[in-house]
Amino acid sequence: NLHQNTPNPFSGKTVISYELPVAEKLTLTITDLVGKTIYSQGINGKKGLNQWLIQSSLLPANGIYYYSIETDSFKDIKKMILVK
Repeated sequence: NLHQNTPNPFSGKTVISYELPVAEKLTLTITDLVGKTIYSQGINGKKGLNQWLIQSSLLPANGIYYYSIETDSFKDIKKMILVK
């Protein structure tokens, strides 16, 4: 389960939370509005609630971004807004 980032919109930092029913590897990806990958990281996710902190400096400019998590059996995408 992928949760909406909080706060959203954000200016300094935001938290992305996700829950896994079992511990497994996943990829967390952030893309811009046209689908260009801004950031991608493989993560060894733990069972249960996990959180990931995003700093606004990771993103190039104000705007709408999409973040997703993908495992072997699951993929979900959410939208976040950066206002510097």
